[in-house]
Amino acid sequence: MNDEHIKITVEAITYMKMNLSADITTEELASHVGYSHFHFIRIFKEVTGIAPRHYLSALRIEAGKSHLSESTSSVLKVLLSLGFQSIGTFSSRFKQYVGQSPRNFARKWVRYRIS
Repeated sequence: MNDEHIKITVEAITYMKMNLSADITTEELASHVGYSHFHFIRIFKEVTGIAPRHYLSALRIEAGKSHLSESTSSVLKVLLSLGFQSIGTFSSRFKQYVGQSPRNFARKWVRYRIS
């Protein structure tokens, strides 16, 4: 792993964070950092250990956790604000990463804020 690989990976992650609600593709990320699609994926995996699309999902889920814990927004509003098109996709990914459904997570935080 070299400094250039780290630099483009950080640049791609920054782009992801700035555009969480957009429909970002790995092709778009690769183009943004000036690499071919396949070369970019290989470099990103080398630096982070995971594929760019999985990293983006994790960023979106973390942002979803933050939204659900800090506001009374509905799960639907949260998922749409994070670029998910389907409540089923958001719910299954959320449960995969967090270990519980977004609704249960939000309910626990509501009780926590009230206490």
